[in-house]
Amino acid sequence: MTVKETVTEGKLYYSIGEVAKMLNLTASQIRFWETEFPHLRPKTNRKGDRRYRSEDIDQIKVIQRLVKEQGYTCLLYTSYAADE
Repeated sequence: MTVKETVTEGKLYYSIGEVAKMLNLTASQIRFWETEFPHLRPKTNRKGDRRYRSEDIDQIKVIQRLVKEQGYTCLLYTSYAADE
């Protein structure tokens, strides 16, 4: 099952564990990226659990590609995001 198939299976929100598993990341990496990248702000429920929408997952995929595969730093990503 690909990431696209997983995201489009009809769920509106995904937990941080589900997103981490989909993208082969750790939950702590995603939480760190939330502190470093202002564009990534998932909704939280009353309990404080993060709930990711497909748009949030798309943003994480962009960050993952830029940071992990292309070697961008947090500062470079910020300028990249501002250009788009």
